[in-house]
Amino acid sequence: MIKEVYIKTVDEICARLRSGAIDSTRSREITRGSVRLYENGKIGIAGALGTFDEEGLTQKAKERLDMGVVYTALPTAEKREEREDIATDMDAYDFLWEVEELLKDQNRQFPEYSFVHDIRYIYETHHLKNVIGLDLSHKTRYFEFNLTVKRKDSENVKDGTLSFKLPSFDKNAVIGALRTLCEGLSCASAVPEGKIPVLFFFDDFLYNRKLWETLNGISYGSGSSLFSGKMGEKVFSEELTLYQSRSRKDQFFDAFFDMEGITNPEDRCPLIENGILRMPFTDKMTAKRFFLPLTGAASAEYDSVPSIDYAHLAYRPSDYSLLELLRRSVSEGEGKALIVLQPTGGDYSADGHFSLRLQTGIWYDGERCDRPVQNITLTADMRKMLGDDWIGVPKQPLFNIPGLFGVCFWMTAQPRSPSK
Repeated sequence: MIKEVYIKTVDEICARLRSGAIDSTRSREITRGSVRLYENGKIGIAGALGTFDEEGLTQKAKERLDMGVVYTALPTAEKREEREDIATDMDAYDFLWEVEELLKDQNRQFPEYSFVHDIRYIYETHHLKNVIGLDLSHKTRYFEFNLTVKRKDSENVKDGTLSFKLPSFDKNAVIGALRTLCEGLSCASAVPEGKIPVLFFFDDFLYNRKLWETLNGISYGSGSSLFSGKMGEKVFSEELTLYQSRSRKDQFFDAFFDMEGITNPEDRCPLIENGILRMPFTDKMTAKRFFLPLTGAASAEYDSVPSIDYAHLAYRPSDYSLLELLRRSVSEGEGKALIVLQPTGGDYSADGHFSLRLQTGIWYDGERCDRPVQNITLTADMRKMLGDDWIGVPKQPLFNIPGLFGVCFWMTAQPRSPSK
């Protein structure tokens, strides 16, 4: 019998900003822990919130081994690493003071706008160990910004959102991002038609959803992926390199190991490299079932069996600015791309056709925003988006936020009637 212990502690302070002031604050500290027992291809798990009673949880896990939950993968052994990513020693008082200073600058510089923000200061510890030599621990501290912007004379509920994480509270970076956005939203609107360059935030859920599905090891191995059977083949633009990432460079601030104790060199695993499909993302059971490489994409709640989940995907930035990428593209452009700022919905068809309803977008040249775009529909085919219609990943992050890169390709724009 192999025993494994996982403990995660989260200490968080959240400030909610409404109507130009701090509306509320909340602090919480949560410990989640579990004991896993492995024996004869089965797993028993017992977890708890709050106080971690290892002896009691071990007894419960033994009882749950009898439930016969199949887990034939071998636990990770002989791997030890301790990591600490802490760039600030700010306390709660200093955090709220910084938020107040941000509010003052924001209200003074952008009086025509209203804002709704959630700003979190988070400290996490992760520890995964077992009796066969696994001992991984990670302490991390970071700030999470969820910023919502609305022109006071706008009929929209909101005109744009920005979400990102930073290792330290950088007021100037936040104000700079808001300034770029607000200056663009203040310009006269434009309604494009035809084929246009479009920029998505690299972690946009609507855009990434089909990519997650097609690069998921289960869909790939079972034959339901658009790219099944194409591992090792060049099926994308040669400019495209995509990682499964657990790196801070890619806006990932969780543990450097997955829930099965798997790590990767430099915290990245290439799924697509220079247009070649190297591998789908997998956990241990998926890799074993379909004879695929193991990438370390296991996730789990504190009291559940590790299994494959959405991997954090990140693109390798190019060596070119947005303007240079547009000039290199096959199609002609004006040196600007439309950022998808406030989508209202979208979906992929089974064959990869993508349609997105966009409430608000904004033209962006890599440094400045101008001319908002409202109420259009964007369409494209996923394979062309990542192939012939691929423009690239500009070398500068969007809004100058470290790690917040954009993904650019050509899509077809059509105006949308107000009733749709």
